[in-house]
Amino acid sequence: MAYKIIVSPRAQMEIENAIDYYAMYSSNAPLSFINLLKVT
Repeated sequence: MAYKIIVSPRAQMEIENAIDYYAMYSSNAPLSFINLLKVT
């Protein structure tokens, strides 16, 4: 059974904040985080 994930505006903002935070410390971490979100 396929599910559709709906990301609220607040969740989207939190995801973007996390990506910005990870980018401050690693050039690979943001991409890894995005790929993890796509798989999950």
